[in-house]
Amino acid sequence: MGAQNNVQKIVCKKNSDVVCEIVNSNNMITKKIVNILLKNKDVKLNDKRIHFNMATKNGDVISYFCSENFIKQNLKNNEALLETIYEDDNLLIVNKPSGIESCGKNSCEEILNNKGANVKAVHRLDRNTMGLLMLAKNEETLDLLKKATKENKIEKFYLAWVAPKYKGEEKTYTAYLFKDAKKSLAIISNNMQKGYTKIETHIKPLKDDNDKTLLEIRIHNGKTHQIRAHLSYLGYPIIGDGKYGKNEINKKFKEKTQLLFAYKIKFRFNEDNVLSYLNEKNILAKNAKFN
Repeated sequence: MGAQNNVQKIVCKKNSDVVCEIVNSNNMITKKIVNILLKNKDVKLNDKRIHFNMATKNGDVISYFCSENFIKQNLKNNEALLETIYEDDNLLIVNKPSGIESCGKNSCEEILNNKGANVKAVHRLDRNTMGLLMLAKNEETLDLLKKATKENKIEKFYLAWVAPKYKGEEKTYTAYLFKDAKKSLAIISNNMQKGYTKIETHIKPLKDDNDKTLLEIRIHNGKTHQIRAHLSYLGYPIIGDGKYGKNEINKKFKEKTQLLFAYKIKFRFNEDNVLSYLNEKNILAKNAKFN
């Protein structure tokens, strides 16, 4: 397994989570890296080497070898995946691939800063959500874009494949969301309750294809997991979503990662500031899975 000082250990605290998810969530290592470790038999479950993902139970001990050089090499491989969609003196927008965090350790932000970019993520996309990520090049831009997001002056558009087929029309759905931080779970309700926040999710069906529908979703100041949780609550879970989706649907379409893509950003500034030149500008990205 390599040098002892590079061996990490995790004690499982609950039943039925799989090894990949546990290592992934505890150490900010991408799922791709964990799967390589499994393939190389650099992971042990209760002191026995394993080479495939396995369910765990409370008290199980996962140990794995992963050197810093190995992580850095894989981060270099990810650099090519960070396609620049838009850039000016204040703002950088990249097309974030699935499996990488927006900010934090081993993230898009860190990869770019290691190349000398000196940027900070304006917002976050879920680790397994693909698409447009805004990064500010200076503090003034960061503050302005965060303020604009809170004031609904930045529209974010997503594409999602859902199943079963969407039966409704274009509509804005209103609900209330509670973020359970301990379970890392968003809970949706039709009624306002203590601790819940009002959300609005605009849904527009684009096309049907083999028992699934491609939706365009628009949000303003979105909440954590809003789209994934709200679509699931409405009966149209995103294909590939392991948390809010359905296993039988994910298996049917052979998808292990949610088919959710942040594909368009539109700026709607109504005052003069250093970013006024972005007003009414549309930033678009493409992804083959969402054609």
